[in-house]
Amino acid sequence: MARNEPLSKGEKRLLIASLVFVLLAGVVGYRFYSINVNPVVSIPEPPPMPSPNAMDVYLAAQKLIVHDIPAPAGFSSSIHPGNKLTIDDIRACTHAGKIAPNPRGRVPKPPKLADMQALMAKNAPVMAKARQGFSCEYHEIPSRAIETLYPHLSKLRDLMRTMMADGVVRCASGDWDGGAERFLDVMRIGNDCPRGGILISMQTGDSLQAVGRREAWSTLDHISSAEARRAARRLEEMAARRVQLADILREDKYIMQASLLKLFNVPGWRKPSSSDFTMMSFIRGHDIPDWKTELRIQTASKRSIMRHFTRHMDALIANTKKLYPASAKPPPLPNDPICEIILPVFDRAWKQYAAAQTENDLLMVSFALRAYKADQGAYPTNVKALTPVYLQTIPTDVFSAGPLKYKVTGKSCILYSVGPDGKDNGGTPGADGTPAAPVTGFTILLPDNPGFIGRMRL
Repeated sequence: MARNEPLSKGEKRLLIASLVFVLLAGVVGYRFYSINVNPVVSIPEPPPMPSPNAMDVYLAAQKLIVHDIPAPAGFSSSIHPGNKLTIDDIRACTHAGKIAPNPRGRVPKPPKLADMQALMAKNAPVMAKARQGFSCEYHEIPSRAIETLYPHLSKLRDLMRTMMADGVVRCASGDWDGGAERFLDVMRIGNDCPRGGILISMQTGDSLQAVGRREAWSTLDHISSAEARRAARRLEEMAARRVQLADILREDKYIMQASLLKLFNVPGWRKPSSSDFTMMSFIRGHDIPDWKTELRIQTASKRSIMRHFTRHMDALIANTKKLYPASAKPPPLPNDPICEIILPVFDRAWKQYAAAQTENDLLMVSFALRAYKADQGAYPTNVKALTPVYLQTIPTDVFSAGPLKYKVTGKSCILYSVGPDGKDNGGTPGADGTPAAPVTGFTILLPDNPGFIGRMRL
């Protein structure tokens, strides 16, 4: 029979408590469900590799390296103890065409030039093979996972060390034109590295170019007019081939999206014990999270993490299309415990990219000025006089969107970039060594007999 009596107070309390419990359980259950729903993102497959791939050619050249020969009489390596003369011995005691003991004492007595030439003669096939790669397209190893290893990058550094040794031996032998060509070969390989790759590829490429660029500066006052013109044009071709930062960041976005999806599918990925997975190991190993961060990790929604990451990366990619001063400040980090750790490295990419491009552009125009002065007897009154004979166009200063700054002072000239702050200080360089205050511009000074006294610092 139906009950007609009203509920007692105790029954009402029990009913209300039951309803509240069911409601709370529903809210908690829905929250648990919602934070654990996997996001849906569209990640394109990596493109097909070119055939032949210049990367494979460079790696084939690296395999040909002869790293050492029996030590000549009277020489003992302090870098690699033993009866051998190594490529590292050569690089440790040669710079700017000079053979001298290493300031750090690692090679107290440098080898003779003839012995260094003998080692580099055995590496002639390495140089020839590497240059074959210049006629091929380069593409990095495709990846869609953060734990992908890049052992080939260390092999490219090994190739760079050998080519640099060949270049400095050429300069020490008086073949400055040949040395300059070899240093530009290194820069060409560094310029190729980021193609199809991510930030680690860009950073490796930038480091290769920085090493080649440092020695290329030392040749500026010694090479012939013809070589200076060739060098300027080669650097101009490299600039045209330079991978856009937007493409690099886009690849990083795809790899991180794929890695996040993989992370989200690891059972118990939020727990500290999940640190065996590469990405979570990075996240938790970056800093030991306090209890507040730990709580945020436990309650963060998978979809919100992916959404925040994707939006931030898209904003960074869009920023690369703007002028540097307008895009120097990255978008604010999302309020997300995962994104707060993994995103800052991408925020710094634009400054790194712009700095490397500026240093290359300054070297390019400096070679063109060297050729112009050798042909005409004096530096031009306006840098535009370099076109179209020495350069097709004058590169734009990425920090100001105008041309690189240039002025003639007597028999000298000053070529400079305004630097990341966008302020023109007239080309006043910072002090040598570590400046007391941050130097905001890039300056290259080209006096009548300069050697290398360029200063390029951020």
